[in-house]
Amino acid sequence: MPSLIVRAGGHAEKRFLEFFAAQIRNRNTRAAYLRAVRDFLDWAEIEAGIDNLLDIEPVESPRVCRRPFVLSQAAMAAGSVWRS
Repeated sequence: MPSLIVRAGGHAEKRFLEFFAAQIRNRNTRAAYLRAVRDFLDWAEIEAGIDNLLDIEPVESPRVCRRPFVLSQAAMAAGSVWRS
């Protein structure tokens, strides 16, 4: 569970889990969305210095989306294939 979600308190953890478990049926899509959200929240906390989930502004997402994407060795070894 991302620490920004944990620190948000209230029902944030429950809502986070509900979104990924109940709203996204396809396992691969769910895994991809979860990875993207975790990457974004890690970026928000570590690189942007955001300590509170409510401090994230809509303008933040394009900043993280413009970062170069680098696959880790583990991700490349997982055997997933991108087909265009």
